[in-house]
Amino acid sequence: MVQRLRWLTWEAVYWLPAWTLAFLWRSLMFRTKFIAVTGSFGKTAAKDCLAAILARCAPSVSTRGNSNGRAGIIQTIFKVRPWHRYAVIEAGTEKPGNLWRASLLIRPDVAVILGVGRAHTQSLRTLEAVAAEKARMLRFLRRGGIAVLNGDDPNVAPMAAKVRGRVLTFGSGPRHDLRWLDASSIWPERLSFAVEYCGEKTKVVTQMLGVHRVGSVAGAIAGAMAAGAGLAEAVEAVREVKPYTARLEPAELPCGAVVLRDEFNASIDSFRAAVEVLREARAGRRILIISDCSDWNKMPRERMRYYARTAKRCADAVVFLGKRAEYGVSYALREGMPEGAARGFMRWEQAAVFLRGELRKGDLVLLRGLNCEHLSRLYFSLMGTIECHLERCQIHRPCDTCPKLGFVPDMAAPRITACAE
Repeated sequence: MVQRLRWLTWEAVYWLPAWTLAFLWRSLMFRTKFIAVTGSFGKTAAKDCLAAILARCAPSVSTRGNSNGRAGIIQTIFKVRPWHRYAVIEAGTEKPGNLWRASLLIRPDVAVILGVGRAHTQSLRTLEAVAAEKARMLRFLRRGGIAVLNGDDPNVAPMAAKVRGRVLTFGSGPRHDLRWLDASSIWPERLSFAVEYCGEKTKVVTQMLGVHRVGSVAGAIAGAMAAGAGLAEAVEAVREVKPYTARLEPAELPCGAVVLRDEFNASIDSFRAAVEVLREARAGRRILIISDCSDWNKMPRERMRYYARTAKRCADAVVFLGKRAEYGVSYALREGMPEGAARGFMRWEQAAVFLRGELRKGDLVLLRGLNCEHLSRLYFSLMGTIECHLERCQIHRPCDTCPKLGFVPDMAAPRITACAE
């Protein structure tokens, strides 16, 4: 109890003044329409698409990067000015109550809820707990506001019964207000699908990878419709939105291989979506690089066995990283992968040396790991040299903008692959 009171005192001293000022500033920005975006996965992609759409309509402001915590929400609100017509705010959560406070602070005119999945399982242990937390974003939806809900998600659809205002649903079924269909994304092609809204049907072409991203893009379009945008301008805007850094982001190496950088998205559910992209891809060789996943209550050896089984199904070769890499190699060989197709390395530096001599033009590599491992350094080591070799890093962002990285490229090379024709 004493420790809890100390924490509450520290929080009150540190956060309450900023929170109160942001609350008051939000009250003054009554001419601006606030749109909140939340969900277990795909928030940043949806926020970026939604912000791009609304920026074409009128002056807008949005969350920078994926700063969706308390500090990020406060900073975004402080960026709003009276001439901004729209404010798009991404809201995340790590424990119960975070989204209740976020909803009170944002008081959204439009609230977009993308889906419910396993994330932050240390404090939100069940899908029901996650759904209850996401539903709190609707608590302070403004009078006359619109809740935009993923009608395909069985944990999101029931939230409509708790909404006092209007509900707009999106999904693949004919009963939804905005319907998507015929989604396709097979590398090197990007995600495309058809969308229907109010009797109008059109094709959506994006730079995203994987059909699992259709919910994010469709949710963003639905949110834009709720905010007053037009379908044609929404479709045109999302065409230009690139994947967020290290979130299934394609990056070309000097040797001609392409790395699908997904090292800053460690959950097991996102891993399963990413390996489906690798499995369906058209490439010379498909290579999986994996250390571990989060939000999964399996024992370490069980996890390595699962990764080996998955590699056999979706890849031509696999590289295991970390202190349990030898178990992964052993399990991969038991699953029937050819000798030499499975490699294991204790440290990512060793893997980088191996991959520099192994990768060639036409290879497609999926890079996955825990956020704290910062495997972005492995990618940059394939592009040149770096200075950072920390065992663990507490900075919760990709290495791309970190001054400690010390990256020196070997040669000029395109960082992001060109859009598919």
